[in-house]
Amino acid sequence: EKETGAKIICCFETKSSSEIYNLPDENSINDYLNILSDESKTDLKSIDTANENIVILSTCSHSFESARTVLIAVIKK
Repeated sequence: EKETGAKIICCFETKSSSEIYNLPDENSINDYLNILSDESKTDLKSIDTANENIVILSTCSHSFESARTVLIAVIKK
């Protein structure tokens, strides 16, 4: 049975100047997953980018100046 919907992987706070906002091209997705893993303190390197789309939602946060709350999820292709 095929999974449907998004699976939430993690949620974290970061700065608005974080490297996660520099989206990768197809050739640098593994480097980007390393950056996301470092920022989120969650191992995201195992995301199967051939079969899963990564969804990143970000909104302002008031925890500190220029704070952002980030939610990362995957959706099966």
